[in-house]
Amino acid sequence: MRAAIVHHYGQTPVLGGIPTPRPGSRQVLISLRTAALNPIDGRLSRGDWRIMLPGAMDLDMAAALQTIGMTGLALTTWSNHSAAGLS
Repeated sequence: MRAAIVHHYGQTPVLGGIPTPRPGSRQVLISLRTAALNPIDGRLSRGDWRIMLPGAMDLDMAAALQTIGMTGLALTTWSNHSAAGLS
């Protein structure tokens, strides 16, 4: 899979390949449909707020459920559209 990755603070995010994760117990894997960098991603890559590096910039996205991990996970429908003013 591809991601915008920052390896060192102060670095511009670069598009790179990362291993596709496998969902564990009570986790899901999503398939990204679209993503964007926003000003918070810029602050994270500068080191204004510390994250574990290398790290993927992933705050703005639209996705679909791809895989459900082990049993015991109850899924409910959720939408963030109203938070963005898109009811």
